[in-house]
Amino acid sequence: LIVQLGATAIGQRLVEQNEAAGKPARAISPASPSRISGIWNGQVSQAQGVVDPAKTIELMAAAQKQAMQYGITQEELDRVVSLRIDAARQVAATGRTGMSAALADGLAMQLNADPVFVSPQDSLALLEEQANTVTLEEVNAALRARFTDAPSLVFRGSAEPKGGMEALRAVYEEAMASPVPAYSAAELKAWPYRNFGSPAKIA
Repeated sequence: LIVQLGATAIGQRLVEQNEAAGKPARAISPASPSRISGIWNGQVSQAQGVVDPAKTIELMAAAQKQAMQYGITQEELDRVVSLRIDAARQVAATGRTGMSAALADGLAMQLNADPVFVSPQDSLALLEEQANTVTLEEVNAALRARFTDAPSLVFRGSAEPKGGMEALRAVYEEAMASPVPAYSAAELKAWPYRNFGSPAKIA
């Protein structure tokens, strides 16, 4: 849970930073944890629909360095905990939904991972109990422990990137050598739609 909360907070940062930079990639998301301990320690994030590889790499490197040097804030942690609990409550309230065949297929696929089956209600209770014990120090320590190895730079596309992999590697090395400020969340924009006209009348 501690690792997942930190990764979620970094994911929210990447979405915001990608938008602010003009979306050099369609989406940038944090790395997913592996069941094998230590296997993802160097992985920062992954991007899809990359339009500007260099800018995308710069954003990824900045996110890693900010997490390493400054961690996440209490406000960010509170937000991801609240969102996770809200989502769990919705699942618990909804109960069993969907077609029986689809549910059976999903359960059969999960069996390969040797899971422990827990009801949505029990999952919610466990989450609410555990979330209250998580501290900001634990989350930031887990984030720093993640980035103990040098990331592997992997590019997959229909065409060679401009300048080849050597150019992307140079961009990455420059980005990692450049200082970064502490993360600052963008100011929330006021909702622009406030006046919807006079109420309609039924003739």
